[in-house]
Amino acid sequence: MKTSKANKVNNIIVNIIIFATLLILPIFTYVYHVRIYYVVIISFFIPVIAYRIIYSEKIEEKFYIKWSEARKKAKIFIILKEGLCNFFRAVIIILIARFIVDSHTPSYNLFRLSLAQYVSITLIVLLTSSVVGTIIWYDKEKRYANIYLDREGDNKI
Repeated sequence: MKTSKANKVNNIIVNIIIFATLLILPIFTYVYHVRIYYVVIISFFIPVIAYRIIYSEKIEEKFYIKWSEARKKAKIFIILKEGLCNFFRAVIIILIARFIVDSHTPSYNLFRLSLAQYVSITLIVLLTSSVVGTIIWYDKEKRYANIYLDREGDNKI
């Protein structure tokens, strides 16, 4: 199974655009801890982008094997799992971003909200996470189908 060259080039272009946008973001907005921001962006994104570009075929193969097993489970469980993972990712990203941008510690963010605010924020993030979980499921199914069709095409040759 080979990743198409056009797909690889598109991934590189998208990653470069995202990375460049994140690098110039502090020019247009105020960031309290600029050094920490750049250290996090550079130390996280460069290795991740390089790994995904270099090992894209292995990543696709690993995904195909894992998703072949996972898709045998009920769709609702996969959506709930993906939604819950997305919920925790969102909370962690928000807390880290609030610290880097506004210098507010997680404890400051957690203790200054009222109960009504906690409930509304939790409901919004849970609703968004459930939608994202559904989108992720459909995206993984589409990705799986594309890999499957590529494999079938390779077997016919």
